Amino acid sequence: MLAAVRLVVALALVVAQGSGLPAAASSPPPEQTVTAIESPVEQRIEVLDSPDEQRVEAIDPAEAQAISEGTKDPRNRGLRTAGKVVVGVFAAVFSLAAMVALLLV
Repeated sequence: MLAAVRLVVALALVVAQGSGLPAAASSPPPEQTVTAIESPVEQRIEVLDSPDEQRVEAIDPAEAQAISEGTKDPRNRGLRTAGKVVVGVFAAVFSLAAMVALLLV
């Protein structure tokens, strides 16, 4: 087995030497040139005045740091809290079911 590995390594070395790797390493690389590409058509910027497009407005730095009041509707807050609880319970049940399934496998 070891003799076969030595034979394969020796053949790989012979092929590598005969493939011209030393000759390619000793020859200088070809000279490179940079060619400018001229565009036949100039590019232009067109202003879009569509009401569907978003627009950018400058804001006052003081207003950027202001904190919004948020919603004070107790039903809205209750629904959000209930949604978070449902998601948490679902995640816990799913995690436990996955653990049991992995233990049974």
